[in-house]
Amino acid sequence: MLNVVLSPAVPNTSEFDPLSFKELCRQAKDNVVKFVTERDSKIQTLENWRKFLDEIEQNTISTGSPINLSGAWADGPEQVASLGAIPPNSLSFVKLTTRNPKQMYRMLVAKLGKHDSVSTIEGLFDKLSSYSVSTPNIMIYDKYLLRIEDEKITNKKDPNNLKPNTHETSLRKLALICKALSPHDSPNQITIVTEFFDPRRLMRKNKWEYHGPEIKDFFSSTIYTARVENIIRSTVTSLRELFPVLNETEFIIFDCSDSSLGKDSMEHDRFIQFASAASLISSAGFSFRLPGIADDSGVWDNLDELPVNLDNPDVKKSTELPDSTFIVPVTGNITLPRRAHKITIPDV
Repeated sequence: MLNVVLSPAVPNTSEFDPLSFKELCRQAKDNVVKFVTERDSKIQTLENWRKFLDEIEQNTISTGSPINLSGAWADGPEQVASLGAIPPNSLSFVKLTTRNPKQMYRMLVAKLGKHDSVSTIEGLFDKLSSYSVSTPNIMIYDKYLLRIEDEKITNKKDPNNLKPNTHETSLRKLALICKALSPHDSPNQITIVTEFFDPRRLMRKNKWEYHGPEIKDFFSSTIYTARVENIIRSTVTSLRELFPVLNETEFIIFDCSDSSLGKDSMEHDRFIQFASAASLISSAGFSFRLPGIADDSGVWDNLDELPVNLDNPDVKKSTELPDSTFIVPVTGNITLPRRAHKITIPDV
């Protein structure tokens, strides 16, 4: 999918091509393009374009060859998604609608499918920040984001779950993705849909069936639910100590580890969805385990260095992600797994 940007500026009536306009709106209905605009100028943008299209329609009526543009407008650009900033690899609505249909399609084809891979922290920040800036709610769907080792869940040294520790691997992952999504401010709410535990480990170890009663009993037991809840609460507390701005963010986490959840079980695809209904899919997900050493400016496995590292332009530019990824806008909304174990960590 390709982002097409609407701005308050409208084309000259003599340059505007109604056929290209209608074809472009049809491509939005077919989920080939998505219309976006900057949040601060959305109202003015819609007003300018409605007035402009009305003028075009009136002119065509006076010539005896009326063209209806309002229907195509209502099906496409009228539903424009508002973003805090315009993502890269976008095309101008004005430029597209001032070309004839053949030229317009050439511009689309030249851009479609051409997405640069993201391979550094800097690239990750650049890719996500334009969607997330000033966004009140963000949802992350990634089954591998918060995986906890089974020995930490079944901790024999602390059977009564009295001293839950921060899960440092999850903390480093959350620090990176939350900083990328909120480099300067914090969203009101971050929702994470993930799996804390791989049920196949239990199956192999205990010879349980994938959908057997033992699996369901384990994931509904207080031993499991209390343990993972305390671990993730401790981890979010540590995250807020690193980034105090996240004190103002409520975290809601759905644990879909239970293989008996049926339709609420997780898919392999990894998404991020924003309050504007804009969604991104990442070919390598969002669960990035960084190498031990960034460069001379800091060490990644020293958590005290994390805030410094993630604000250091040289570190962001030079530190490669473990796996390069393609992050692409897509349509569709994430459906919350209502039967999954839900953990709410309110703002403070």
